[in-house]
Amino acid sequence: MLSYLTLKAIKTAVEVGMVRSAAETLSLGPEPLGEAGQEALFHFHLRGLFSVLAHLTEKSQSLTDKYMELIGVAY
Repeated sequence: MLSYLTLKAIKTAVEVGMVRSAAETLSLGPEPLGEAGQEALFHFHLRGLFSVLAHLTEKSQSLTDKYMELIGVAY
C-alpha cells in the first residue's frame, strides 16, 4: 500500500509541476541546459517513468486476477 501512495504522490507532482509541453522543454541545441531546462527534462523523464510503472501495475493486476481465477481463489 505504501508504494501505491508513493506513486500517487509522484503522479501529482508530475501533473502539477510542469505546464510547458515536452516539445518546448526539450530543445536539443548546442547550448547547455539551464536550471529550468534540467528541471523540465527531469519532469519529462519522471512522467515517462510513471507511465511505464502504471502500465506494468495494470498488467500485473490483470495477471494476478487471471491466476486467482484459475486456481479458484476469490478475494
